[in-house]
Amino acid sequence: MTEIAKTIELPIAPEQFWPLLDMREWPRISGLIEQAEPGSKRLKVGCTIRIVAGPGEEKVHYDAKITELVEAEKLAYERRGGPLPGTSKWQIDRTDTGCRVEYRNQFLHTLAEPIVESMTRTMEHFLSDLEQAARNGHKD
Repeated sequence: MTEIAKTIELPIAPEQFWPLLDMREWPRISGLIEQAEPGSKRLKVGCTIRIVAGPGEEKVHYDAKITELVEAEKLAYERRGGPLPGTSKWQIDRTDTGCRVEYRNQFLHTLAEPIVESMTRTMEHFLSDLEQAARNGHKD
């Protein structure tokens, strides 16, 4: 198993960042996500979102089944049906100056170093896109 975790700190409250973790908004926030189609109108534990991701011509398709959802605090989901199955977890913690956001991906298999490096860059890019949206006052 391989695990990668990245963290950012933002000068906004967790409640202001939380709307950016609405997976349905991700295609509007980041060029890394082409589609995010939920299986239901409301995001909740047990809901599955069909994700099409990846810059360039090679797209990655997978299902994200929500396993934890605590508003303004935590989002976790299982990645299924794609090339990198595992889990993704988002944790938002309040700080004295705003919030800390941790994005953690666990992969069921041990990944080769070039794939770990590629996934790390992708996670950093996605966090940067979310940070930019937060700083620009993205509204859902």
